[in-house]
Amino acid sequence: MAARGLDINDVQLIIQCEPSRDVEAYIHRSGRTGRAHNTGVAVMLIDSRRANISKIHRC
Repeated sequence: MAARGLDINDVQLIIQCEPSRDVEAYIHRSGRTGRAHNTGVAVMLIDSRRANISKIHRC
């Protein structure tokens, strides 16, 4: 579990258990992986019956 302001080296995988409140938050969370020319993976788990991710899908 992490929040803004933490700087953790070598993060290779981000798993978000719910949609971000907006596109900017999604990008910020996902950007914790793959820093400094490294690769990483960001995954978001959603319940398609509840989530409207049309804005995020366009990223």
